[in-house]
Amino acid sequence: MALLLTVYLTPPPHPVRGLAELLNISKPAITRALDRLGMLGLARRKRDEVDRRSVLVQRTVQRLGLPIGILRDHGQGGRRL
Repeated sequence: MALLLTVYLTPPPHPVRGLAELLNISKPAITRALDRLGMLGLARRKRDEVDRRSVLVQRTVQRLGLPIGILRDHGQGGRRL
């Protein structure tokens, strides 16, 4: 959940390494979470054009409303989660 909210609520770019440091979790944990978010259509990976070694995480437009709904529900005490 923290990864999803970070990607949707903070301005890009979101390099995998930076997200791992920011959230204080390992890069493999970020990769596993991104695999799941990718399957759900909530995020995707993209190779950084400037530094080809780096992978950036992008939010998807198709599912933009879902994280907003999660935030709204969470703000109401998480009753609908």
